[in-house]
Amino acid sequence: MNRISYSIFVFDFDGTLINSNNLKRDNFFEVCSRYELDRGYLNQLLSSPQNYDRYTIFERFCKYYKIDESYLNLAKEYTSLCKRKIKECSKREGPEALLSELFLSKKKVFVNSATPEKDLIDLVGLVFSYDFDGIFGRPNSKVKNLIRILDLTKTKPNEIIMIGDGIDDLEAANEIGCEFIGLKNGTLELNGEKNLISDMKNIKENYLLT
Repeated sequence: MNRISYSIFVFDFDGTLINSNNLKRDNFFEVCSRYELDRGYLNQLLSSPQNYDRYTIFERFCKYYKIDESYLNLAKEYTSLCKRKIKECSKREGPEALLSELFLSKKKVFVNSATPEKDLIDLVGLVFSYDFDGIFGRPNSKVKNLIRILDLTKTKPNEIIMIGDGIDDLEAANEIGCEFIGLKNGTLELNGEKNLISDMKNIKENYLLT
């Protein structure tokens, strides 16, 4: 493949920069375990290609099982649990070297996640010491966050590359018309998407300036 130059690199967080998909899933079950209910409906919510955020998941869970406790309390407990356990997650193979190369090459680097933005900033700071150009999350969608990046950097979609493991990452990239690289072990793979990569070594080789 010919080397291609992009000025802006946008990364999903969970499952892309760190191997946190299973941890976050387990945390949902841990928070809900007090109710001693079957896992079927929660599994359904977590496996949805719509990639519901934590608030929607707990709100629907409480409504489905007619639970009186506020879903906001469950979401708050879940967030605290994630912050305590995030350092248990290993970094995905490849991003550390890639991020170092990107910052040395003076590229603009952003994080774009479905995690609430305030919590996301805290989580990224617990794992990485890099000075990202922006860390964007909910309540804005990934599409809106990409538009924010376009506005901030005064660039065009063909100068941006989005990297992620989720269906929502692919859909966001397609909607604004930027390049996309899909990773294995996320909802992309679960939904049968092809041409996914397992690590980020080839990204460094093929998408950076010499």
